[in-house]
Amino acid sequence: MKLGLQARLLMLTAIAVGAVALLGLGMLVRDRADFERRHAAEQARSVVEALAPSLRNALVVGDLATVQETFDAVVRERALRSLRLLETRTRATILEATDPGGTDADTAPAWFRALLDDVDVTEEFVVQAGGVAYGILRVEMSGEASMLQLWRSAKAFVMAGATALAGVVLLIGLALRHGLASLAVLADGAQRAAAGDLAHRIGPMDVAEFSAVGAAFDRMAEAAQLREAELTRARAAAEEGARTRASFVAAMGHQIRTPLHGIMGMTELALATDPSAEQRHYLELIRASADNLLGGINEILDFSRLESGKLTLDRVPFPIREIVDGALAACVTAASAKGLDLRCDVAPELPALVSGDPVRLRQILTHLVENGIRFTTRGGIQINVDAVPGGEGGQLRFAVADTGLAIATDKLPLVFEPFAEPAGAVAGRHGAAGLAMAISHRLVRMMGGELTVANGRDEGCVFSFVLPLPAATTDAAEVRRPLAADPGTLAGGGHRILVVEDTPVTQTLIMALLRRRGCRPTLAVNGAEAVAACRREVYDLILMDLQMPVLDGLAATARIREWEGTMGRRTPIIAITANAFEEDRRRCEQAGMDDFIAKPFKAQVFNETLDRYLKPAMA
Repeated sequence: MKLGLQARLLMLTAIAVGAVALLGLGMLVRDRADFERRHAAEQARSVVEALAPSLRNALVVGDLATVQETFDAVVRERALRSLRLLETRTRATILEATDPGGTDADTAPAWFRALLDDVDVTEEFVVQAGGVAYGILRVEMSGEASMLQLWRSAKAFVMAGATALAGVVLLIGLALRHGLASLAVLADGAQRAAAGDLAHRIGPMDVAEFSAVGAAFDRMAEAAQLREAELTRARAAAEEGARTRASFVAAMGHQIRTPLHGIMGMTELALATDPSAEQRHYLELIRASADNLLGGINEILDFSRLESGKLTLDRVPFPIREIVDGALAACVTAASAKGLDLRCDVAPELPALVSGDPVRLRQILTHLVENGIRFTTRGGIQINVDAVPGGEGGQLRFAVADTGLAIATDKLPLVFEPFAEPAGAVAGRHGAAGLAMAISHRLVRMMGGELTVANGRDEGCVFSFVLPLPAATTDAAEVRRPLAADPGTLAGGGHRILVVEDTPVTQTLIMALLRRRGCRPTLAVNGAEAVAACRREVYDLILMDLQMPVLDGLAATARIREWEGTMGRRTPIIAITANAFEEDRRRCEQAGMDDFIAKPFKAQVFNETLDRYLKPAMA
């Protein structure tokens, strides 16, 4: 039980005053006991001086009876405990007279006596005559009466002190009650403010210090009330902005998807006209690019709907194994292009059908696998699905592990943020650029789980989450099949061109344009490979992408320029990037690049730019 401030102050006051009073009483009692002890010693000496002459005469003549009568008379008259005559050598008692005393029931308790030194006094005197010792006179003075008097005085003091202390505590309590009433007002005001009543004001109080605190509290409440109003207005504006943004994104999505539908449709028609193998390859790339564009638009729309709270989830039965297989199938082409293995391990004890949103689950798994492919150069990606032991509601654990780059510890918080890959910081793994991972994180949370990421035991990363997917009994929906594509081969002659690009479609496009010019292109998929290639071979021109894994284009250009500085040559480097803003152009120039081509570009612009650096006739 917690005591209030008033009770604590009263308790401390009582303890402090009581301790001081008891300390003073103890000192007083001890001083009185010392006085009684000295007084008893003086009385004992006076008895000895009074008895010595008569005792000496009686002992010389051997009149022990007279000595006994004298002892008895003295003991009765004086406050003596006893008088004894002891034999000089053996100290055996020759004569003795003791005070029978009374049986006073009111005696000092033992603990009180133990606190004081013994107040009994003993004096001894050797009785001599003519150089002969006739005995030892032993006088014992009793301090019992003094001790009893001290005990009675102490009791009276304690009772009077307790009464006085109670009165003092009562007076202090009344004063504190009046003074601390203001503190109760402050506490009530704080509680009301914590409950959201920012309009409450404390006002002036009797105690100056508390009144100052109350005034400061009122100012704080007023400022908080104003801040709350501002936040309310800002939240309303933000919500309105979110609704406007969602409407804008939806409208733009419609405007983009409409012509995209025409592109995809006409591509399919062209594929149906029995084109040549080369034409079919290009048309397949167009269709794949259109699919990618459609996927990006869908991601933007999904993210906008998630932010505005308009995205809803289905609850239908579906086969968990087919959803996992479908997610892997959608990534087969990208994995095959990098020579990666895709595997899955679904626990055999899982139910054939579960209840949930199969489309969103497959979207999440696909994003995680694509993220693994993006940052993996050898090995593969594996999906593991098993039941949570003891989990209620059919909880299933999903884990997507890859053998790629680990995530820098300071970048872990960025993994699930939109566009979480900082420009120019691609020496490690930072999370999937764009919206895919942010969408996956929010979808998992909407479905009742939490998407987390950790570095693998030896290499790569593991993304995992747990979802409540109870067993279902009806048929599941169909699973969409993956789209395949053939990247083709490279050939050509003429100028030696180094193409530094990590996107397969852009690689194919640039290589095709260069082959048509009669050039001999060489491909590097990241900046590190480009630096190594420039140290092995001499090229007439370098086409450099900016954002790439391992080493970005700006850093690669800086290293190439540093190497060429030692060799005494300079190869033209042209940036090819989707970052088409003026500040991006300046960054390229500062890194040592000679020109800039923005994506998407037309073949005419591409060729005109290369003509400025490939003027001599081709070999």
